[in-house]
Amino acid sequence: MDSSAGHTGAPGRLSVPQRVMYGMGNMGGNFMNLVFVMWIVKCYSPPEGEGVEIIPVAWLGYAMLAGRIMDAVADPLVGYWSDNANTRWGRRIPFLLFGGLPMCLVFFLMWVPPVNLITSQTGMYVYLCALMAAFWFLFTVVLCPYLALLPEIATDTQDRVNLAVYQSVFLMASSGIIMGASPVLKDKLGFPALGAVFALLALVSVYAPVFAVRERYRPSEEQDYGLLKSLLWSYSNGPFMIYLTSSVFAQLGFNIIIGSLAVIVTVILKKSDSFMAVILGGSGLFAVITFI
Repeated sequence: MDSSAGHTGAPGRLSVPQRVMYGMGNMGGNFMNLVFVMWIVKCYSPPEGEGVEIIPVAWLGYAMLAGRIMDAVADPLVGYWSDNANTRWGRRIPFLLFGGLPMCLVFFLMWVPPVNLITSQTGMYVYLCALMAAFWFLFTVVLCPYLALLPEIATDTQDRVNLAVYQSVFLMASSGIIMGASPVLKDKLGFPALGAVFALLALVSVYAPVFAVRERYRPSEEQDYGLLKSLLWSYSNGPFMIYLTSSVFAQLGFNIIIGSLAVIVTVILKKSDSFMAVILGGSGLFAVITFI
């Protein structure tokens, strides 16, 4: 997304409460993404003896792939759309305002599969593909403009660094909540309660910046190079492609580890799902120590 075109309005750094509420926005995406990675396999394709298989695990993998493809396709389109938006609320805030509720609703629906209405595995697979595609599209609609909002509400480099720190703090805080609470919620109350709690937490987090900050962006008279030309420039940038490739593999490795842990705990370690909180709590503590 283009954050350099245009300029900021009246000077003045954000207050601490505004920084806090902007940083809270980073929790929303993390709540949903991390819960999805940790639990979606167990929800639809649990190990033998831990529930009814809704769809085969291979089919679930294809559905997840369909969702991620939608996410990848939507990224540049939403970025271009947001860069060129011009509303009385700004060019980023409307995406959070109108996309936040549908995103959280679709996220919740993933945890309450309508097995009584859709009785065939093929039908459930098609339903889940559509649901995941909708979720990851809406995820992009909300999170990309949220991240691009930072340089448009900060007044200088120091302010941007401060806001990035708040983002990181709330990212770690939300990860701690997920690691500690989600195994217990799933173990004691099941997947519908898990989905409802984290959908609600994500909703509150996503809307915090909407009511706390105002964009200072004003359109500039610089030339608009168009979506296709912007994409060609981006993907011909060597350092960017190195960063993109390494980021993809880092996220892939992280998701494989986190997604496998729920199965490792119950199948190999013979523990309850709640024991994941102990494992993840220790890992999270180590992460906090290294961050400090």
